[in-house]
Amino acid sequence: MLWGEKALNFELITSKENKLIKTVRKLLTSAKERKQSGTFVLEGLRLSADAARNGNATDTVIASETLQMTDLVNEICTLAKTKVKVPEGLFNYICDTVSPQGILCVVKIPKTVLGFNNIPDGKYIVLENTADPSNLGAI
Repeated sequence: MLWGEKALNFELITSKENKLIKTVRKLLTSAKERKQSGTFVLEGLRLSADAARNGNATDTVIASETLQMTDLVNEICTLAKTKVKVPEGLFNYICDTVSPQGILCVVKIPKTVLGFNNIPDGKYIVLENTADPSNLGAI
């Protein structure tokens, strides 16, 4: 099913000039914008589902009109305050990934602070400001 009865709560946006579309583009390109708004963008089905399942507050879900409405997509969307669908071309415009999966989420930055005094014994890697995914792969 593409957009049947489950899509009734989705707002349709078709313009690059829409305020939300501009905000998402800024969040993807500006650390200052992410810090000021207290939000960031997750692209893709798995990241969006993991965030939703782990209790991260999802402000907005933006989905391509070509996204298949599966139970997993429905689960992600159920937890979002705002649900938007956009034409595929506009979705590709706002995405940072080369091959978008048809869904992205604007999520609140968690307020947790890693305390090094209370973590269990073990081996850990802490990364900060990792911009290139290949750097993480190398680690």
